[in-house]
This record gives sequence, structure tokens and C-alpha cells, in this order.
Amino acid sequence: PGLYVQFFAYFVRSLLTITSLPLPFNLPETG
Repeated sequence: PGLYVQFFAYFVRSLLTITSLPLPFNLPETG
């Protein structure tokens, strides 16, 4: 269970970081 918790926490944290940062590759191609 510990490994799952750590993996889930890392996954969620990475998602939050990616979505919070205004990076170009996160947005759809605008041309």
C-alpha cells in the first residue's frame, strides 16, 4: 500500500505542477 500511496502522490503532484505551469506544450497546437 505504501508504494501505491507514494506513486499516487507523485502522479497527482506532477499533474498539478504540469497543469499549473503555463507551458506551451501543455496547450493544443495553435499553429
